[in-house]
Amino acid sequence: MHILFYLIFLFFFNEVNAQKTIEENEKLHFLHNSFGVKSTIIVYNQQKNKLITNDTSSLKDYYSPNKTFYIFESLFGLESGKIKDTSQIFKWDLVRYSNDNWNQDQHLSMALKYQTEWYFRQVARAIDTSKMQTWLNLIGYGNKDISGGIDQFWKNNSLKITVKQQFDLFKRLYYYNLPFSFEHLKFIRKAFNVNRLVNKNLYSFRTKGMNQDKPMIWYLGYVEFLNNTYLVVHCVEMNSRKKNKYFSTIQSELLFSTLKELGIVDDGMCGKM
Repeated sequence: MHILFYLIFLFFFNEVNAQKTIEENEKLHFLHNSFGVKSTIIVYNQQKNKLITNDTSSLKDYYSPNKTFYIFESLFGLESGKIKDTSQIFKWDLVRYSNDNWNQDQHLSMALKYQTEWYFRQVARAIDTSKMQTWLNLIGYGNKDISGGIDQFWKNNSLKITVKQQFDLFKRLYYYNLPFSFEHLKFIRKAFNVNRLVNKNLYSFRTKGMNQDKPMIWYLGYVEFLNNTYLVVHCVEMNSRKKNKYFSTIQSELLFSTLKELGIVDDGMCGKM
């Protein structure tokens, strides 16, 4: 029943909220080109119903979703009953991981917080290939290619997604505009890391990974004020396979400088992104 409601709502929502153009900001273009990495960001101003980017030409480039896929896999698992509820405990597989947070039994909130790979591999296998493909087709996730294996296709593998596609799905998640129950969407939204400040709340999901063997970082987040909200998707990829110990710092600096340039944050937010 809720899928029928979703289809009706989707038509109405798209008619009212579609952005006809994405504005490329010249200052942001220069900023993101000055750090020696491939960087693409989209910022959405809810009050003005406006999209801003640093580079419209890179919005259709495909990347591995890496662990950002866990956000949507969680919804697939909850909706299909493979995750019975958000408190269900999944047993640790007893493999000793370098991330010590993974070396314990987990419920969904923990798995999202720690981005626990073994947990989401278990969930993917439980969903199975046919059902997983159905979910990806239903929401239009990236290139929808899961040929890389049911428990690894999202990790520098067959599944790819563009920055614009990632943003569109993230926006639909934020506005409860996906074919899942309200309770499940609300839970996933609130599972993002939160930084509560004086006049705003910052919610974020940041993850590192690889894309065609190059280090990359995805950032999905939103900043809520009393009278406005900004949605942000940021993708950064190294220009070579060589690792850079300052890569995370570069991504954070680009994100902060972008939001400062747009008047969303001030110097007091430096180091809190």
